[in-house]
Amino acid sequence: MKGLGIFLISYLLISSCLQRQNYLEDALRLAGDNRAELEKVLEHYSKNPADSLKYKAAVFLIENMPGHFSVNYPDTAEYYRQINSLFDVKNKTRPQTDLLLRLIKIDNQKKELAYDVKTIQSAYLIKQIDMAFETRNYPWTKSISWEDFCEYVLPYRNAQEPIEDWRPLYRQRMAALLDSLITVKASDSLVCATFMSLFKPSKFVLVENGFPLPLKPSLYMEMNTGSCKDLTLLSQYVMRIAGLPVTYDFTPQWANRLLGHDWNSILSNRNAITFQIGDDVPFGEHLRSKSDDRLAKVYRRMFSLQKGSLPMQAPKEDIPPLFNNPYMRDVSEYYLKPVDIQVDLIYAPPAKKQFAYLMVFNNRDWSPVAWGRIRNRHVTFSKMNIGCAYLAMYYDDGRFYAASDPFYVDNEGKKKILSPHIKNKESVKILRKYPFRDVAVLKERMTGGKFQIANRADFKDAITIHTIDTLQNMTFHYVILNDIPACKYFRYLSSDKGHVFLAELSVYNAEDRKLAGKIIGTDGSWENNGFDKTKVFDGDNLSYFDAPITAGGWVGLEFDKKEQIKKIEYLPKNDDNHINVNELYELFYYDRQWISLGRRTGDQTHILNYDNVPENSLLWLRNLTKGREERIFNYENGKQVWW
Repeated sequence: MKGLGIFLISYLLISSCLQRQNYLEDALRLAGDNRAELEKVLEHYSKNPADSLKYKAAVFLIENMPGHFSVNYPDTAEYYRQINSLFDVKNKTRPQTDLLLRLIKIDNQKKELAYDVKTIQSAYLIKQIDMAFETRNYPWTKSISWEDFCEYVLPYRNAQEPIEDWRPLYRQRMAALLDSLITVKASDSLVCATFMSLFKPSKFVLVENGFPLPLKPSLYMEMNTGSCKDLTLLSQYVMRIAGLPVTYDFTPQWANRLLGHDWNSILSNRNAITFQIGDDVPFGEHLRSKSDDRLAKVYRRMFSLQKGSLPMQAPKEDIPPLFNNPYMRDVSEYYLKPVDIQVDLIYAPPAKKQFAYLMVFNNRDWSPVAWGRIRNRHVTFSKMNIGCAYLAMYYDDGRFYAASDPFYVDNEGKKKILSPHIKNKESVKILRKYPFRDVAVLKERMTGGKFQIANRADFKDAITIHTIDTLQNMTFHYVILNDIPACKYFRYLSSDKGHVFLAELSVYNAEDRKLAGKIIGTDGSWENNGFDKTKVFDGDNLSYFDAPITAGGWVGLEFDKKEQIKKIEYLPKNDDNHINVNELYELFYYDRQWISLGRRTGDQTHILNYDNVPENSLLWLRNLTKGREERIFNYENGKQVWW
């Protein structure tokens, strides 16, 4: 259990023993010199029978307090000064914000953990309990169970933030709105949606990693920059003032893309309604709006110690940081139709192990999402999602080691092991390094688009020389033309639904000379977003012309003299994950580690051919020139199958 405080380890070892049930006494003993402060709280609520529930609430908080702490550094004050300065910068872009966050340095070697049980003051805890109980009289809180109240409304902290008297600050900010909702006896979901809109940032810059340290609760009210984690923490502060049982749920790693995700759900009639402050989708549609992202596992942050957590199993081995948390509950069944996956551990561990871990790929490496107890060289991972690729691994001294071959679970729940057949090779044709998600939409926008030539500037004499009937993928396309008349003007005319949506466009003569000219076409861009006609000729595969009109937008060239066009080269709006000319790629297959199958340079076929690939392999194509979006796949029936 490396990473947990020594006194917390002893507490978990005691608490995980079935013969020991006096968690309150264990916590008070661990409080040391601060025991008297905690006993003052218990004494305060034991005097009046009317405070019996508040006494129970105090017991709940103290019993579960030992593992909660604040992270302190000698330069914490300077850290918060820099955060305030960051918030003061107006009209920030995401790259600017990422840079500013990277400039904020924290010396982790000087970190100190201030455990609540050893530091929290009686006056603070009493005030927190009293204010939490005020919410039990609101019209929408009458049906909230005692368990949900204790777990989701009562807690005084959300993460490892500094202890702060935050409830009065939030209550004052929301007083008028809260009182109006009480007057109309609003429903819990209406209250949640209303409060969410109250704190919806108007110009919020969403970044991937958020802040190096949790903010003070008061700072979350002012933030205009942060990650989904920061928005989720803000929601919990806000909704606790309303007495709503709002959870902090998260997936540590998406199964089919980079990063994980954090969000809130409100427990309404035992259903979990998902949302996040800053949503641009209707209330309750937060996760459904991310239907292209595949969950493998979902966890919930809790205030109470979770007996089913890995630290509570008292393992005699290292635990990966993700699972080294006794306050985390598996709630996958609320989000998935989960299956239990039994895995044969065909490779020996580097040392004797009790537990193995199930991993998904994070675009660069394997990332843990679940754990299971080893029994007779097998392990069962419970409540996992279908439609995902996995790998079982051991954890030892900070590193993961392969325990099985990779495999995927198809949409029918059947497991398919991807064990490379070294003696049986196949030829593969690779078109991309990452799946393209918007193919159907872009095909519809491009189908019907026309390439035209003319000798009049108004194109009243236009001749259509090519029409896009269909597109197989979003890469460069080439059109070879024969016997086309010389022309002064050339253009691409968008389809009726197209907005143009062209990223790059070039034309060549019979000598394969690229023709230059004055850029002509529809002026402006959609909602003045800056993606105008010049983007079609800027050499950037990711920029494109987003025309200000849906139908009839166009872009082209006016030549200095009449030219005869032999070839058109065009690229629709895309993600630049196709095979590009003159970029260097390397293909790998997995056999306990990633093994190279050689490097190739992209050419104008935009296809990479490999003839030496072991059958039944899990593959990974890397672009060594640029980019970071790369996904694993296997090859079936002549196609890449993405995971």
